[in-house]
Amino acid sequence: MKQNPKILLYVAVICAVFSFGKAELNHLGTYFGNLLFGAPISISTLSDKITVFATYREYLFYFIIGYFLAQWAARQTKGQFSIIFLSVLAVCAGLSLMLLEYWMNFGTLAYSSGNDLSDEYRRLGTMIEAMGLFVLFSQIDFEHCPLNRFAVSLSKNTLGIYYLHMIFLSLLCPLFQYKHPELGGVAANYGKAVVVLALAFAASWLLHKIPLLKKLV
Repeated sequence: MKQNPKILLYVAVICAVFSFGKAELNHLGTYFGNLLFGAPISISTLSDKITVFATYREYLFYFIIGYFLAQWAARQTKGQFSIIFLSVLAVCAGLSLMLLEYWMNFGTLAYSSGNDLSDEYRRLGTMIEAMGLFVLFSQIDFEHCPLNRFAVSLSKNTLGIYYLHMIFLSLLCPLFQYKHPELGGVAANYGKAVVVLALAFAASWLLHKIPLLKKLV
């Protein structure tokens, strides 16, 4: 990465062009296609055919842009008001965009089981909010924070959490959907996210104690 960061930047741009905004463009294509031609216009099929990053390009984008943001954040002074303000603004903008899309899809802001936006990681709102949160947390001086040890441990296990969280999520989703369908509200979703994060963190922490596996996570 350090030898030729421009290549990573080009790959990130390609991934972003064919990932983020596709859902929004599909919404517009459906609306104007039905209005003008009586049939929806979708760019999903086209974008999947003209890019080699057809399946996991958004994850690759997050990895690469996270590298550049981390390099930039390391050069900044902690606690800058302007950076914190812009980060909070980005988080609010991303959340507002996702709420707007939810309302456009379901006609309400009230969450109910089954009303979920597709392609969550590929939406502009998710990207903007994730980048805002990343920069916002980079402005916190964890060295003088009471939660320093936990924050450092969490930071060391982020890759392991990323690898493992889908395993625990796949185990918990059937439990929530089929055995307890009434637990489909916003609070239950946040609770499920916290449980999955805790389990993935614990598993990654334990794997770090095994000499042959610790370098993988």
